[in-house]
Amino acid sequence: MGFHKTGTTSIQKTLNANRTVLDGRLHICLRTDMLALCEAARKWSVKRSHVNLAYVRYEAAELLSSWRDDCSMLISSEDLSGHMLGRRGLTTYDAAPVLAEALISA
Repeated sequence: MGFHKTGTTSIQKTLNANRTVLDGRLHICLRTDMLALCEAARKWSVKRSHVNLAYVRYEAAELLSSWRDDCSMLISSEDLSGHMLGRRGLTTYDAAPVLAEALISA
């Protein structure tokens, strides 16, 4: 997880460009690999219901079920912190700790 406009895109582009080199050592999951989870996180950051948070946990568990036990997994998307500040009336990233806990619990 990272916040928007903090250099995450540069890191993600480098990871994506080196997927084949890292294959077998690191399972990389970027935004395009977890669109449903990213959408669920953004949705919960705006409309904080128990149902939306359960959906985040569900999508995280689905993603993690693809984890190969033979290597570590790296998950990277600023969307996992919720919507970007200024969108949909958001003024803080106070959703991020709750979203992080949902990912950890999954």
